[in-house]
Amino acid sequence: MAMNILDSFNTERLSAERLEADHFEFIYQMNQDEQVMAYLGGKRSHEQTLEYMEQNLAHWKEYGYGIWILRENATGIFAGRGGLRNAVIDGKDEVEVAYGLMPEFWNRGLATEFVRAVVNIGLLKLRLSGLVCVTNPDNLASQRVVEKAGFGFERDVIYKDEPHLLFRHDSGRH
Repeated sequence: MAMNILDSFNTERLSAERLEADHFEFIYQMNQDEQVMAYLGGKRSHEQTLEYMEQNLAHWKEYGYGIWILRENATGIFAGRGGLRNAVIDGKDEVEVAYGLMPEFWNRGLATEFVRAVVNIGLLKLRLSGLVCVTNPDNLASQRVVEKAGFGFERDVIYKDEPHLLFRHDSGRH
């Protein structure tokens, strides 16, 4: 497979590598963590994780960007996942910045560091006109992350059949 410039990148404390089929165990471990999944629709089964993997591997093939697996630079330990994915929100095509970290990596500024890097990739390298983040109304930590990364609250939306808050970051705010 030809290398894509976006297959991997580093931030100060995280390394990101393109999601591959052999990352299944990392994603499954995350999907089984009650704290991680509390605002993401609850724990996901083996079958649901396979479906997630298939969708996100196909996304990379179709668009040339997607979800990355995150590791802590200092230790190489799996820290989470996140990236850019196309989504239909309120009937409109959007590119969503998605992210999730394992609980031991929370409250250290790592999510903000990652989201800022992904915003740069989306707006500068991919030249997307804008990005969105969707958060659960109760997930105050996630709302702080996206605000620190330059997103502004736009409106309430229904996403995956649940109420969410939609935040937007466009190229003019960069």
